[in-house]
Amino acid sequence: MTSFIADASHLENSTEFLWGLTDTEFRFVHTNRLFQKQFGLEDDRWKGRLLHDVVQSFQIEKFLHANNECINNPGKTISIEIQTTTATNENWFRWEVSAIVNNQNNVTGIRLLGTDITKQKKAEQILLQQALLLDNIPVAIISTDENFCIKSWNLKAEMMFQLRHEKENNNVLHEIRQINFINDSEINFKSSITNAGFWNGEMVIENNNRSKFHLITMVNAIKDKAGKTTGFAAAGRDITKENEIKNTFAAGPNNPRPELIKEQKQFNTFMEYAPALAWMNDEDGILQYMNTSFKDTFHLSENNIGKKIYDYYPESIKPDCIASDKEALAKNTCIQNFEENLNGNDEKISYQVYKFPVGEHNNKRLVGGLAFNITGQINDRMEIIKERSQFQSFMENAPLLAWITDAEGVLLYMNTRFKSSYCYTDEYLNKKIGSIKPITDREKALLPHNDVIIKNKSIELFQEWTDENKKARTYKTFKFPIEDVEGNYLEGGQSIEITAELLAQSALKKSNELFEYAGKATRDVIWDWDLKENKIRRTGGYKNLYGYEMTDLYEPHTYEKIHKEDITRVLRIVEEAFKRNDSRWHIEYRYLCSDGSYKIVIDQAYIIRNKNGKAVRVIGSMQDVTEERNLQQQVLITEKQKKKDVVDAVIAAQEKERNELSAELHDNVNQLLAASILYLKTAQKQEVIKENLITQSLDYVQKAVDELRGISRNLTPSELKMNGLGAALKVFAEKLHIPKSFEVKLVIGELNENKISQPLKLAVYRIVQEVINNILKHANATNVAIHVCETGNNLKLTVTDNGKGVDLSAIKKGLGIINIYNRTENFGGSAEIISSPGKGCTWNVVIPLI
Repeated sequence: MTSFIADASHLENSTEFLWGLTDTEFRFVHTNRLFQKQFGLEDDRWKGRLLHDVVQSFQIEKFLHANNECINNPGKTISIEIQTTTATNENWFRWEVSAIVNNQNNVTGIRLLGTDITKQKKAEQILLQQALLLDNIPVAIISTDENFCIKSWNLKAEMMFQLRHEKENNNVLHEIRQINFINDSEINFKSSITNAGFWNGEMVIENNNRSKFHLITMVNAIKDKAGKTTGFAAAGRDITKENEIKNTFAAGPNNPRPELIKEQKQFNTFMEYAPALAWMNDEDGILQYMNTSFKDTFHLSENNIGKKIYDYYPESIKPDCIASDKEALAKNTCIQNFEENLNGNDEKISYQVYKFPVGEHNNKRLVGGLAFNITGQINDRMEIIKERSQFQSFMENAPLLAWITDAEGVLLYMNTRFKSSYCYTDEYLNKKIGSIKPITDREKALLPHNDVIIKNKSIELFQEWTDENKKARTYKTFKFPIEDVEGNYLEGGQSIEITAELLAQSALKKSNELFEYAGKATRDVIWDWDLKENKIRRTGGYKNLYGYEMTDLYEPHTYEKIHKEDITRVLRIVEEAFKRNDSRWHIEYRYLCSDGSYKIVIDQAYIIRNKNGKAVRVIGSMQDVTEERNLQQQVLITEKQKKKDVVDAVIAAQEKERNELSAELHDNVNQLLAASILYLKTAQKQEVIKENLITQSLDYVQKAVDELRGISRNLTPSELKMNGLGAALKVFAEKLHIPKSFEVKLVIGELNENKISQPLKLAVYRIVQEVINNILKHANATNVAIHVCETGNNLKLTVTDNGKGVDLSAIKKGLGIINIYNRTENFGGSAEIISSPGKGCTWNVVIPLI
């Protein structure tokens, strides 16, 4: 155990995980600081204590079950979710429970590793409440396509018509056998829905089992933006029971109406529409009342009244039910929790349960309960609560606004939540709404609706208004008819605030829309990483770029597709960004594609943190830069090769120039000077021919001087520096006339030499030398034309000969041609050679002067 604690020392100061160790009897041996802080453990007095003495929870049996399971299966990890309570807080934790084994594989203790999932659970509760609001509508709703093929439905419709999807091909199956229109026909129905876009009336629907439902139904056409009908939505309220009651009451004097007081009948009918299981039991668990929904769910009858209710609960929810009863009575207020159970088909059923005190009976305190089936089992009837005082207490603690008005708008009943929300007092009872003070827009929704009072229909509406703090609020309201003992119809109302849910839905919708639009607007991959769940969602070009199928759902986040040589660096950068409280990261790495190849990506991310600075979400993009990086690499290789070529050309040019200079000195100057020395030595010995020999020596020395001057002029033409480019080219052209081998025509056009730098003048001069040198060596030309001019902001050089030409596709670029291109490109210009066999050759060189 000690070694295990040392190995897990990194959890000692964790701010995320609650960590504890117990022995096999669930007595605490060790806990980390977060565990101690969460459960208020002081000093070491918790050591050796049993877990259920330290962790206050109504679900401790889950811990005990997990403990036994781990001891019997040492290699197994049990995951459980536990709700815990303190004096001020209520929290949810997810616990991982596993056994600690020694070298002999014997269990020596139990490890507990917990994370706080309270926010997640509260968010789930909100979502469940939203689902409840959608599914608790006491109206059957069905949507179809344009051919009246059923596509979707709510739970009421599912229960009435046994709607379901066929698993093999996902076709919709139902038990509807026949539809009969009351006071109307199918022809009129189709005509109305086609021409007017809606139809309302009564119909009787018969199922395959011969059961019938009498419905008040409204059908509306669903149209797209272009006005084309794409489907239909039908909403039907079941009035079968009402018709049966009316027919029973109308049977004659031998079947009189029940003698109920007016208020009780109103409340009875009100409860028939309450979408929940309802029951009452005393503090000892003795069942005092249950509605039909409760009976059907737990398979009970009236014979169970007066017996202990806990005996009929499934074992899985019994401890929670007992504990919540005690808590409601102890706190003397309404409490809320969630319970789960399995139905006869082993399907999980979830309930949103409200427990609250409802007075006393026979000196025993009573507990009332409302359970909303939020997984599909909606019941829309409640049985009669026989005692008015108990019912009023029941309604006072119900988690919604409730009221009743008559046909004239006189307020007959309101619960406490209604009073608080509308700032009403009992003074408003039995008075017409708007008679005490001017009616507000919000209060107008309380006035009776003709569809309820006259047409005997239930309706649903949404109210939007701004409170005294200028905060927008939205309520979802149900209105329904209530028949009193005198046969008059009243209007009942139930209302619940959905402001937070709508804002959350709107924000989520906008977020999802922005995420989708961003993905469609770019080729990059947009991703969203939920750090708490460690799941990621990708959109954009993920399939096109990397070949992986995309999904709108989140999937587990891993690093397995990052190249093994990059993974360590990527993990280090990500972890450091989280630790340093950074808001962004920018990483480049190689990413595995579905075909096994790798692409180079730039991963840019924005880190979202909570108010405590903890990273909870990361949104970013992956940009494919493979082509860009390959081009950059190719450019580097090309530049490297070009630099090598330039160096080689410079070295070769220097060697060529040295060789030519050496040859000139050896073949001409050296021999002239050697001859001069020979003549002078001979003159010293031969007096007779001394004069002639000295004269001949002087002549050779002069020729050597001329040769040296010519070599010097070729190396650095003084004419170019003193008189400019045009003058230097004229001197060069005149020398070409001396051999009389071909004619040279030099044309100097408009040329502002002040705009031409000295290095550029030298470069152009050398280019002309190289071209003429090639002509002399290879062209066999008789005519050469040199043209230099200034065009716009460019200096243009053209050299043309009438020689034998060359096949450009087979030409081998020698040192001279390479030097021409290099000198041109060095000044940002371009050089072009035009030639073909037998048609001479033309060089066009253009160099910018700016």
